[in-house]
Amino acid sequence: MKPKIIALILLCLLLVPCAMFGYYQVQRNLFNLTFAERDEQGKPAQWGCWTKGSSYSCDSGTVPAGKYSLHVKVSKGDGSPGIGASVISQSALLAHVRGTNVTYSGWIKTKNVARWAGLWMRVDGRPPGQYTGKILASNNMQDSAWYGTHDWRHFSFVLPVSDTAKNVDFGVQVAGSGEAWFAGLTLDTNGVRLAP
Repeated sequence: MKPKIIALILLCLLLVPCAMFGYYQVQRNLFNLTFAERDEQGKPAQWGCWTKGSSYSCDSGTVPAGKYSLHVKVSKGDGSPGIGASVISQSALLAHVRGTNVTYSGWIKTKNVARWAGLWMRVDGRPPGQYTGKILASNNMQDSAWYGTHDWRHFSFVLPVSDTAKNVDFGVQVAGSGEAWFAGLTLDTNGVRLAP
């Protein structure tokens, strides 16, 4: 009887790390920050554009990190800062980052960007889909003055996520018109890599 119990305990000890590794891989790919996963149209899974006159796609050209970049093109910018692509499943992030500092970083390359291109993140005191309530923290890199045409450059910023946060949104954007490529996106909280 004892050898069977010992064998069962050993088997459980071996399976738990495998299950945790599988869970960790799913969590790491949750936001598709490497743009390796595609939807049925060949676009980066979990990403979407929300403004007329803008498009997005995967690009396998030369990138500074990873195999793919996200290419965002805005042909007719209306000047609003909300032009670009964002992760569709952001709400899954809140459980991992509430009460911490989040570092969002990535590489950006631009071509004829009229206003600016950048990463963006917003921490809300309001639930997803509710448009009234307090914005607790935000950064859209508007002050980076990253416009015009530039080769790849790495950017990073840190945002605090309050214990009272109800939602965290993040993505990339091109304000005005032009094109930008985004690659090697990462999310870290208090020094621990969340994704990819």
